[in-house]
Amino acid sequence: MKRSLPGQLALAALILLVGGAIVWRAALRPSSAPLRTAAGTTAEPSALPEQGSVPKVQDTPAANLALRIADLLSKQDRRTPGEALDELAKSQDRDILLFAQQLSDLLRRDPSQWRAVFDLLDSGDTLMGPRIAALIRPALDDANEGEFIGSLQSAPRRETRLLAISFLVGRPSNESLSALMTSTQSDPDHGVRFMSLRELAMRQAQVSPETAAKIDDLIRQRAQVDPSPEVRNSALRMTGQPVAGDRPAPKTTRAPAPAMAPKPKPAEVPATTPR
Repeated sequence: MKRSLPGQLALAALILLVGGAIVWRAALRPSSAPLRTAAGTTAEPSALPEQGSVPKVQDTPAANLALRIADLLSKQDRRTPGEALDELAKSQDRDILLFAQQLSDLLRRDPSQWRAVFDLLDSGDTLMGPRIAALIRPALDDANEGEFIGSLQSAPRRETRLLAISFLVGRPSNESLSALMTSTQSDPDHGVRFMSLRELAMRQAQVSPETAAKIDDLIRQRAQVDPSPEVRNSALRMTGQPVAGDRPAPKTTRAPAPAMAPKPKPAEVPATTPR
C-alpha cells in the first residue's frame, strides 16, 4: 500500500532519530587514552591490569539528554576554525548549554537518575565524560554525592574513579575532602592519585586555615613518598619546590634608572645699591 507524504516524512524522522541514538552511543566508546584536563595536565594510564567491566547503560530521560550533549560536543570538536563562527555552530553551542540546564533541572527533580548519567559517561570516551560532568555538577548536592564518593573509593576501573573525581571537583563537603585525601595516598593508579592531589591543591583557598594546612602537609608528604615520579614532581611544583630537570624561570632584572642631570643653579643677581 502506498504511503501518504506525511506518513513517509514521519517514518523518515523515526529512522533518523534511531540512527542518531546509535551514533551517539558509538561516539561514547571506551578509550585508554590519557586523560587531559582543562588545565592541560595529563593523567597517564596505569601499568596495572584493569579489572571490572564497563557498566550497562540505562535508557532514561537523563541519560538520553546526556547523549544529546555528547553528540553536540563531538560536532563541536570536529569543526574547522571557519565553521566555529557560522550560525549553525553558534546554535549548537547554545543547545549544549540548553540541554545541560535541562539535564541539571531533571537531576534536581529526580536524583535517582544520577547513576544512569554516571554509568553512561563511564561507558564512553574518557575525554567526553569530564566535559559533561563540568556542565552538570553544580546540580549535585551533599545528599547525592555519596554515589560518586563510593565510586572513587571502590570502583575497580581507573576510568570510573577518574570520572568520579570530575564530579567531586569543588565540592565543599568534608566527606568528599576525606575521600580525596584517602585516594591521594592509597589509590593503586598514579593517575588517580595525581588528579586527587590536584583537586586538593585547588581547594586550599576554599577551606579553613587548619584544613589548608593539612592539605599542604599531605602534598609535601606525597612529594617525598609517592611511588610515582610524576606524582612526586607534581607535588613538589604545587608547593613551589624545585624539581630536578626543570628549567629555572628567567630572572627579570630592572634596568637602572637613567642618571638625572643636575638642575642648573639660578643665576645670581648682583645686589644694587640704592642711589
